[in-house]
Amino acid sequence: MARTLVGMLVLGMPSLLLGQTHSEISSWRALYRQTAKGGPADSAIVLMTEALQTHPNNATCTAFHATTQLQKAQELWNPLDKLTTFQTWRPVLDSALEALPLDPDLALLRLGVQSHTPGFLDYDQAMVSDTRQVREALAAGHWEDDPAHAAFVQDFFTYLETEK
Repeated sequence: MARTLVGMLVLGMPSLLLGQTHSEISSWRALYRQTAKGGPADSAIVLMTEALQTHPNNATCTAFHATTQLQKAQELWNPLDKLTTFQTWRPVLDSALEALPLDPDLALLRLGVQSHTPGFLDYDQAMVSDTRQVREALAAGHWEDDPAHAAFVQDFFTYLETEK
């Protein structure tokens, strides 16, 4: 049994230990990419809400769900609605990151939210550490089994560099 567990870790299958399949996390990543590129968040919210019902105690699923909710805030017109949405879902994302602080996918989600959050909301404390963690994961091949996402991560860093 222990040998099987070690084999799963060596083969890069820690997602199975967290309760989601490779296919599920790939689809969650695809939803994130779609909404990050300006696609409507409503359909991603519906799909991530369904995923969360299947994985109610899964920090990865929770983080992707919270991020879709935070992306929805960008689509809202009313500033009070934007603020309320941010104040509701930021702690959910942060809690997921506390549960899995070394997960590059979650660090990327928070980095994406931080990079699009207005400065007056003071949500940029983890940008340096998240950037480092995501860059190291990219260099180490964390997303090599998901080339579309690896390219998205690289493009995101290019975007961040041009926004300086």
